[in-house]
Amino acid sequence: MEITFTFGFFALWAILLCLGRNAAAVFVLSLIHESGHIIAMILTGERIKRLTFYCGGIALKKEVLYTADEGSELIILSSGCIVNFLAADIFLLTGNRLWAYTSLGLGLFNLLPFSSLDGGRIIKAAGEHFFPYGDIDGAQRVTDIIILLLSFILFFAGLTGAGLPLAFILLTLEKKKLYMP
Repeated sequence: MEITFTFGFFALWAILLCLGRNAAAVFVLSLIHESGHIIAMILTGERIKRLTFYCGGIALKKEVLYTADEGSELIILSSGCIVNFLAADIFLLTGNRLWAYTSLGLGLFNLLPFSSLDGGRIIKAAGEHFFPYGDIDGAQRVTDIIILLLSFILFFAGLTGAGLPLAFILLTLEKKKLYMP
C-alpha cells in the first residue's frame, strides 16, 4: 500500500496550531474518523491501494476489484461520521466534553455537502444512482462555491474563525490534485 502526504495536510495542521486550536484532539479524532472508513472497506471486501493524507483527511484509493453496490458504497462513505458520533457519545459518558464536542463537530463538518467531504460524496453517489444522466458534477461545483462563500460570510460576521474558510480553500485547491474515489 502506497502512503503519500500533500502540502495541504501540513498547511492545515500548521493553521490549527497557529490558531490555538486543540490540534491533538482534532488529529486523533480525524484518525478515528478515517479508521471507520478503512474498517468499512475491509468489511465490504474492498482493498486499499493508496492512502493520501491531505487537508480533508485521508483520501483512500481502492484497488479495482469490483464495483461496490450502492449500499456498500454508502456504508463506506458514512462510516467515518458514524464512528465520530459514537466516539462523541463515549467521550460524553466519560465526562470529556472537549473531545466529545470536537468529535461531534468533526462528524457534522464531514457531512457538509462539499464535494470532497463525505457528505458531498454521499450526495454524488446517491445522485448518480437516482439521476444517472444528470449533471451531478456541475451541481456540486455550484454547491462548493455556495459553501465557500457562506464560510466567508460567517467569518466576516464574526460567527466562525478563519480556519473554516481556509479549510474550504485548501480542500478546493487540493481536490484538483487528488483522485477522489
